[in-house]
Amino acid sequence: MSGPAPIGRIEAPLVNPNEPESQVVEIMCESYSEVSRGDVVLVVETSKATFEVESEHDGYLGAIAVGVRDRVNAGELICEIFAEPPPRVTAIRPTCSGISAAKGT
Repeated sequence: MSGPAPIGRIEAPLVNPNEPESQVVEIMCESYSEVSRGDVVLVVETSKATFEVESEHDGYLGAIAVGVRDRVNAGELICEIFAEPPPRVTAIRPTCSGISAAKGT
């Protein structure tokens, strides 16, 4: 039996057309947490801009597939959003708690 189908996806944005890769600088939530449309899930930056990535749906996050300092390409899957809490699986990376680049490695 498979799990629930996602109602949406959060993908890495194209912040600058000349720079399709960005770096995750802050994660504002935890995997499997409840989110509302417009909630900031993470922050990415390029050499010229910082961008807040928001949820476009009300629901629950699945496992977040990136960590702070990871480089992501535009369109890369960050996480899926579900209408109901998804079953917890082994996270691709440990869950986050508002981790920021300022905390060091």
